[in-house]
Amino acid sequence: IVEFKGDGPDGTVTAQGRILLQQPIQSSTLDLTVTVVAGAGWAQKAGNLPIPPLPPGTPMTFKLVGSVANPHLTL
Repeated sequence: IVEFKGDGPDGTVTAQGRILLQQPIQSSTLDLTVTVVAGAGWAQKAGNLPIPPLPPGTPMTFKLVGSVANPHLTL
């Protein structure tokens, strides 16, 4: 993936890296760098997530690795 980007009222997410597709799809491997930039709606919806609350405009970058069936996040 050269670049993946999504925008919405809760924020922006961008990702770059590699996905190695395999059969079944759950066995596909991920090696992505993901950046989330909090938007105005983020604080209301992120309360139940195991990450710190982010003020609007604050970026957080992490790695998403492992398989589709068993992904791992690292900061």
